[in-house]
Amino acid sequence: MKTLTGSALVGVLVFGLSPNPAKAAECEAPPRRDPLALRESAQQDEMLALAIDKVMKACSATGTGETCSKSLALCTEQARAAVERNSRHEEGVFLADLQRSLNGQRYAYTDPGPVPSHGLMSCEGSAEQLGQAADSRRAAAAHHMRVASEYDAYLKWASGVVEVCKDQGRLASASDESARRIEAERQQRERMVAEAAAAKAAEAAQAAEIARMQAAKAEEARKADEEKKKIQAMIAKRNEEDRQRAAAEAAKRAEEQRLKAIAEKEEKAREAAADAKRQAERQQREAIEAAKRAEEKRAREAEAVRREEKERAERAEQARREEAEKARREAEVRAEKERQAAIEASEREEKVRRANEEEAREKARREEAEAKSEREREARQAAEAARRAAEEKATAEREARIADAKKQQEALRLQEQARRAAADQEAKQRELEASASRFART
Repeated sequence: MKTLTGSALVGVLVFGLSPNPAKAAECEAPPRRDPLALRESAQQDEMLALAIDKVMKACSATGTGETCSKSLALCTEQARAAVERNSRHEEGVFLADLQRSLNGQRYAYTDPGPVPSHGLMSCEGSAEQLGQAADSRRAAAAHHMRVASEYDAYLKWASGVVEVCKDQGRLASASDESARRIEAERQQRERMVAEAAAAKAAEAAQAAEIARMQAAKAEEARKADEEKKKIQAMIAKRNEEDRQRAAAEAAKRAEEQRLKAIAEKEEKAREAAADAKRQAERQQREAIEAAKRAEEKRAREAEAVRREEKERAERAEQARREEAEKARREAEVRAEKERQAAIEASEREEKVRRANEEEAREKARREEAEAKSEREREARQAAEAARRAAEEKATAEREARIADAKKQQEALRLQEQARRAAADQEAKQRELEASASRFART
């Protein structure tokens, strides 16, 4: 049904509501229904559609996981609230008011379209089912909002119709001045009705834009679902090609193994004819290889002994260097302490000197003598500390030399042991070679 414009609606009212005293007492009051329940239901449907979208995104890959479980729980709660909210309103009574005649006039409303099905009330199902449920919920929300907006405009129109009807009765018995005032008020109300009609037309345009955006979003979702199905089909096709290729490769490997087995069988038959010759040659090679292995073993053992001696010598040298470095650091620390002690002594002397200058002249000579005595004593202490440090350093160097001598003796002893071991090994090797030679001659 087409919607009347503001000027057309005013024309209908002016033409249909001419002064008629007989109908002044028959003005019918408009119904008073609050469309707030429709708006709340629309909001609940939108929230449920968003919850279903979250379930599709969180559970589309694996169907499990913490995110999927939380999304399912939230969606189930939203579905329960939506069912409860839908039971509190009935669009039929609002639509019946829009179609009913009021004081001889009929409201020219915009048909909001058929009532959409609420669809799936469960949050579980395939991606296609969930997508259809979300679209159905959004369509229901848009329908509720269109009916609520239409009913708001209807209430404004009905109020104007009732007031015009009442004005007709008052005009029949009022004076000319009152009639002019009432007529002005009636015209003012007619202008308000026209403005309400214009506002309704704007709301209808806004509802149409919302419906267009929802349709575009549904189309995008459909295209995304088709793209997903294409990708899944490509993956399935690639998996089938991989399976066929693997089967072909397996058959090829089986044929190669069969041919290889035949060739090995023929090779074994040929080798069986020459077993005696190969046996003799193998025995000769084994004897030669045994002698070679014995020589290699002897060389490896000698190399191991040499490496061990080298490592021991290196460890001994490293220990000697570490001990020497430790003694050097300790000597440096002691020298630094002595230097600090001398600096502190010098500072104390300077402090005493400044304090003596502040004393009276008659005490200066005595304090100078005491300071001199103190300096001599501290100098003697510093000299004694330096002497002790030198003795400690000499003792450390002497101990280091003794440790070096012991380490060198140990290294010589280890070298002698290695030499004896090498000599024993060489003697054993000669015995093995003599045995091998006797074995070869026999």
